[in-house]
Amino acid sequence: GDTSEEARRAFARVLQRCLGARQGRQKRRSRTPIPGISGMNVMPNARDRMASARQVLGVQGVLWNQPGMVKARVPETPSRAYVYLDVSGSMNQLLPHLLGLLLPYVTHGQAVTFQFSTRVEPLPLNQLRNGHLRTTQGTDINCVLIHALAANPQLKKVLILTDGYTGSPRPDLVRQIQASGLKIHAVLPGESA
Repeated sequence: GDTSEEARRAFARVLQRCLGARQGRQKRRSRTPIPGISGMNVMPNARDRMASARQVLGVQGVLWNQPGMVKARVPETPSRAYVYLDVSGSMNQLLPHLLGLLLPYVTHGQAVTFQFSTRVEPLPLNQLRNGHLRTTQGTDINCVLIHALAANPQLKKVLILTDGYTGSPRPDLVRQIQASGLKIHAVLPGESA
């Protein structure tokens, strides 16, 4: 509701970094290899769908359809940002503003949101819209790092919304983050630690 326009623009810029290159409003289609019929030759193929039709019609074919990879235009998967929202007690004053900033991006499918304190849980749109957050008291950044590293497919960028009171990351997780190339962006309010 009362989040300033300047804060909205700053948040949009950070979220854009996590989304990567935007594809605009136009639905693009990329040429991707998919299984299909790659040609014909004299080798019999039990999976040739035309073989039974030729047999019923009494037409003896010499050529058989052959399976293979063909390039076809398929819709590109739109880019989405993975956002981790700190819901610990120290964030109580900030959460209403952050929920208002996140809501449009989650509504349009540009962001997937998780809540964390000492463990990570999904934050679906209906819970975000109603402000239903679940905290496990305290804050531990390690649960976020473990969750981001375990994501499949592997994440390239994540956004963490926190006040900075998250504890220290484990050295082994920091090394794994660096080795994976995962980039972590953080939004910290001006008065944060």
